[in-house]
Amino acid sequence: MPITQMEDYYHRPNSQSPPITLVVCTSILALLTGATLTCCLFGLIFFTPVLIIFSPVWIPVASVVLVLISGFLLACGLSVAALVAAIWVFKYFRGWRVVEPARSRIFYTAREYGGRYLQTKVKDVAPSA
Repeated sequence: MPITQMEDYYHRPNSQSPPITLVVCTSILALLTGATLTCCLFGLIFFTPVLIIFSPVWIPVASVVLVLISGFLLACGLSVAALVAAIWVFKYFRGWRVVEPARSRIFYTAREYGGRYLQTKVKDVAPSA
């Protein structure tokens, strides 16, 4: 079979494949959803007594873990902020100012094109001027 015929054969849409594909995919997803809900329900049924029995232990442990995780994330965030601030201060005192060239370009562009814009508006308002 030549390649052109193979391309025509494989790219030809089959009128029965979209509904079949839809039914198969929907069935698989429905089965997975049912299995997930069933496992969650059985887990809740079996582990509720364990949670009730050990709740005097779990609540203090959970609060300590929450405080430890919060402290760790706060320390990481503040470390990143301090590092960024130190890099900015280092660049500022070394004279590596990225803002200054951009600011001068913005002012130049505004002066150049803003002046032309205002001059055309003045001419439009007062043609004799």
